[in-house]
Amino acid sequence: MSDDSQHQASIQTNQFGDSYIDVVNQKHFQNQSAADIYRQIFDTSLNQKNTLYVIVGTDSGLFIKHLNQYPAPEKTQYLFIELDLIHPIAINQLTDQQLANCHITLPVDWEEQAEKLDLDHYIYNDKVKIIKSLAANDGHIPDYEELFRQVKSKLDAIHHELISTTSQTDFLKNRLLNTVDNILPAKHLEGTASGTAIILGAGPSLAEHLPWIKENEDKLTIIAVSRIYQQLTNEGITPDIVISVDPFEINYQNSKALLASNSTVFVHSNHVSPKLPAQRDGLSFYLDSLFPWESSKNRENLENHGPTVTHSALGLAIAMGFDEFLLSGVDYCYAETGQTHADGAKVNIDPTNAPTVETYTGKIAFTDKNLQMGVKYLAEIAEPYTGKVFNLNNNAARVAGIDYKSNPDISGTKWQLPEIDKATTKQQLDHLNMVKKELAKARASYNEILKLSKDAIRFNDSLHGKKGIKQDFKSQQKLDKIEQKLNSKYKGYTSLAQLVASREFLRLLNQDSNNRTAEHEHRWLDNYYNAYLKGTLVVLDAIEAAQKNADYRLQEYKPKPKVDVLIDHWKKLDIPGRSCIWINAHADSTEINNQQELLK
Repeated sequence: MSDDSQHQASIQTNQFGDSYIDVVNQKHFQNQSAADIYRQIFDTSLNQKNTLYVIVGTDSGLFIKHLNQYPAPEKTQYLFIELDLIHPIAINQLTDQQLANCHITLPVDWEEQAEKLDLDHYIYNDKVKIIKSLAANDGHIPDYEELFRQVKSKLDAIHHELISTTSQTDFLKNRLLNTVDNILPAKHLEGTASGTAIILGAGPSLAEHLPWIKENEDKLTIIAVSRIYQQLTNEGITPDIVISVDPFEINYQNSKALLASNSTVFVHSNHVSPKLPAQRDGLSFYLDSLFPWESSKNRENLENHGPTVTHSALGLAIAMGFDEFLLSGVDYCYAETGQTHADGAKVNIDPTNAPTVETYTGKIAFTDKNLQMGVKYLAEIAEPYTGKVFNLNNNAARVAGIDYKSNPDISGTKWQLPEIDKATTKQQLDHLNMVKKELAKARASYNEILKLSKDAIRFNDSLHGKKGIKQDFKSQQKLDKIEQKLNSKYKGYTSLAQLVASREFLRLLNQDSNNRTAEHEHRWLDNYYNAYLKGTLVVLDAIEAAQKNADYRLQEYKPKPKVDVLIDHWKKLDIPGRSCIWINAHADSTEINNQQELLK
């Protein structure tokens, strides 16, 4: 809402005594009282239990004033977000008897306020609802529409990020296995670039742009997703940076061609398929933190933007400081032939069910839900850089903040890698020993969490007895001390255990905590600490595998390594390229000369 509109606004009072800003609510309250209107809204849209309602606009404060008069459903919160100019007026409508579950905040503060209201809990239970006030719903004030769009987009992103981590056991195992190779953080690349970067995705439009890319290769910094590395080299194009994020075997199979060359810089997520960094002999940089728990060994690093590798690539290019960003093969929709990727992969499209997006030509193209969601997240990354990000394909999905541009003129110079050397043998050994020490420390903590969880289950049985009736009240004190330890001494570790057992914890959050019988409480606590047990055991299993991997890696540096043991390990992990790296590093070793047959 503009300042001019505010200056021209006046406060109106209807026959029912409701005061409101005329330019905000116009005719909403001319013929009906606010009490009647909001009673109907409450009864139909705002009365669900255990729900976080995010409401854009307050209708001059009347919405929150009248909502305050109704009994709130159990565990339900109402978060109002009001425009800066209206916020003071809305505050004046609040009363001394303001309900604890009604909150009002400014647009700049709403995320922080939502976190205080335990936003994650509501998201995990699919209990976040965003609605518009009367004024915001009418659409006559553009600021409300823009605010609603921004809030909804952010909520969708947070939802996707949280839900996508509810079954991340494989991600965790990969991340810990990668600790031996995650030595150089991508932070080293921050602010090192200028000129034009081109992000090459695996969309079907890539092929049509390759001749132009090759023609301008000496002026473009090429950042390519890993699965197209072989396709680019077949065309005589050498990417400057290759990026990979997926932890799955298929990503390794599609990307392993990049292991043949050390001339390209490799940037990857901390949870990428371990087969890639383990067999990489050139420069590699990892994104995000090294360890998945709170640790002083987690160095400051660049974020891995998700959910796809293309988002990560653009986020990296922005952090590196380029002046202009071009996109090719970043389509987020299918070609008319049904082609989904530059390698010719196709999908059968069901036009009755397939989602659609609008392209830069104004036409409608088919896509899928994941790609459709990817459009939203790409817009979040690109919008602050509007006017600097361009897609070379006019048949790509239209993304806010990204314009279409055909065969642009390229100025500036190609990015040059700063003087960053691969880790020396000493640095690698120091890193491995640090990793071993950190893993041992974490393992000890998780073993203690495991013991505390088992003790808690036993004390819970003592407290409630066989029939659920409370008997041993000393056990209550012991349970309280255990919970205090979990939430204080081991706080930096418990969140990971909760994450990997999130499905079990979420089931507990769905159960009402009030008015439970002693028997219900007994069962609830038993499930609670068993969830801790399950999550902790998964983490311990991943730590143990990572410790063994670190031991084998240290074996590579021994004066007289057990080559047969190393080879068995490399075969088990399917990382034969590790032997080549080891041979290159120990070319003068008599042990290698004595074990040539084993290495074949």
